[in-house]
Amino acid sequence: MIALAAAAAALLLAAEPTPPADPAAETSCTARLSGAVAATFACAVEIPYDAQKVTLTIKPQGALPAGVKALVPARFELAPPLSAATYTLATMGTGESRVVLASGAAYVASGARGEVTLEFSGLERYQKPRTRYQATGLLRARLLPATPAGQGEIHLEVQF
Repeated sequence: MIALAAAAAALLLAAEPTPPADPAAETSCTARLSGAVAATFACAVEIPYDAQKVTLTIKPQGALPAGVKALVPARFELAPPLSAATYTLATMGTGESRVVLASGAAYVASGARGEVTLEFSGLERYQKPRTRYQATGLLRARLLPATPAGQGEIHLEVQF
């Protein structure tokens, strides 16, 4: 009888799906700037969350591209839970995409200024050891001048 119960327990354990392995906290990505500045650079995506908000952060890795003084490819708050869908500035919370050139000209997409489209093609939620999403997708942004020195616009595309 005890052997039968042990065998039944072993079968139940074997039938439970194994949780996915815990990946790195960041997803690597590649980004391209065009328009007022042209460059490509490596980046990383972080998407931590709690019950009230999800924060998407895309940050450059390594040295900044030539001609770029400061760069925030994306930092946006999103309402949980995320889904494999398309988000825009109208459906995202606060945040911005920002590029400051060595000349001092600044470009931004935030609120009603510029355009941002964020498409998640895949999402996986993890709770241990860090509460976050692992994602694949594409971010496209059209950044407009935020200072008088800015001429034209900058287009940003990030593949992750």
